[in-house]
Amino acid sequence: MSEEKRVKGARDIALDALMQVERANAWSDEGLRRGITRGGLDSRDAALAARIAYGVMQNRMLLDFYIGCWCSQKVARLEPVIRNILRVGAYQILFLDKVPQHAAVSEAVEMTRQHGRPKAAGMVNAILRRIGANREHMPELPHESPEEYLSVRYSHPRWLVRRLLELLGPEEAEEYLRLDNEPVPTCIQTNFLKTDAPHLERELRGAGLNVQAHPWLAGCFLVTGTGDLEKLPAFREGRFMVQDAAARLVSLVAAPGVRSSGAAKPGLYDSSAAARTPSETSAALPKSVRNAAQPRPVRGSCPAQTTLPPLMSRCSRPPAWTAPSAARTLSVTRSAYCTRGRSGKHGSRSSSRPE
Repeated sequence: MSEEKRVKGARDIALDALMQVERANAWSDEGLRRGITRGGLDSRDAALAARIAYGVMQNRMLLDFYIGCWCSQKVARLEPVIRNILRVGAYQILFLDKVPQHAAVSEAVEMTRQHGRPKAAGMVNAILRRIGANREHMPELPHESPEEYLSVRYSHPRWLVRRLLELLGPEEAEEYLRLDNEPVPTCIQTNFLKTDAPHLERELRGAGLNVQAHPWLAGCFLVTGTGDLEKLPAFREGRFMVQDAAARLVSLVAAPGVRSSGAAKPGLYDSSAAARTPSETSAALPKSVRNAAQPRPVRGSCPAQTTLPPLMSRCSRPPAWTAPSAARTLSVTRSAYCTRGRSGKHGSRSSSRPE
């Protein structure tokens, strides 16, 4: 199989995932996983497909604004497949420096023809070429108000931007939105019942993954260039699990015998806690948390003998590893989303809500 065909396959799979999200409000990760498996993509092309699909969803409103600058009709009135082909092409031109512009344009034109829209191929070609020619001097974004500018620039619904501005102010709200659009590496946890961190790291690097130790959580790694993790022997044989570092902390700080509530995925925290011994659990925590985590009785529905560490409540100040505004991040997010409700499943964040 040639390199060109492999790259084209990645773009097609990204387009299929975007179409599933738009037509059926589907979960983007499931659609990508199925497409990657059916297409037999290697890790490099699988990573490209994921980068394009997630990147388009994260920047959908911004891409639509730029497409609309050179489209004779409103972007919302374009056929869904043409609209998403334009988004895929525009995202590569504007965000992926390693993808040649001519390749992004030609593949978009070919995808248009393959989807039975030959008459639209000329329009797709013209719009994407204009975007490429003006890449360094794109049209000015709407700036009638900070709310409108931030909504388009970071592709977040206006109701959410408005709420974040109320809670955080302009500078911190923009930083919040910027970070929310940053590509997030996959976070994995070592299963110490089957291996140790150095052996797992060597195995993953040997499989072609980019592996970085987590800055403050032992046995935790940030990986990129993964493709389909489920194909890795280390995953199939249970030597690591995919779990966010914050979620991992729940099992690390809980006293022995504490079971997870039904709020999380069944068995996730229980299996995570089982993969560590008490000494390993203590060693993995930042020192400031270990010193503060003295057990106390838990009131309510938990058994009387169950104990949990107080964490922040026993600290005179936030631990050194906590970002300055991290203590209120959850309350800000909860307040912002609970005010108007969530905007749908993963991949539908930028869908507009009633103003």
